[in-house]
Amino acid sequence: MVAKKLLTVVAASGGASKSTFMASLCVGIAREAKIVGQSVSQGGYALYANLEDDQSHVDRMFAAVALRNKISESDMKHNVVAMGKDSYRKTMK
Repeated sequence: MVAKKLLTVVAASGGASKSTFMASLCVGIAREAKIVGQSVSQGGYALYANLEDDQSHVDRMFAAVALRNKISESDMKHNVVAMGKDSYRKTMK
């Protein structure tokens, strides 16, 4: 599904749960956990850049993914960088 060291982009119509899917995928990769139905052969770091939603929304979404999968947010944050549109803009300046 996702190749190591390659950019992965998901495209679909609005409301198709792309953001939640990608957040779940990032957590699965970071934790080497089967979260979206696929086994992770080798975990690693994940960068999630959401250019539509603000950071508070992204933080709530990742908290929900962690809660749903019984993963502590602190464990998840070691290998996942999740950026909302406002954080992304600050970083890119």
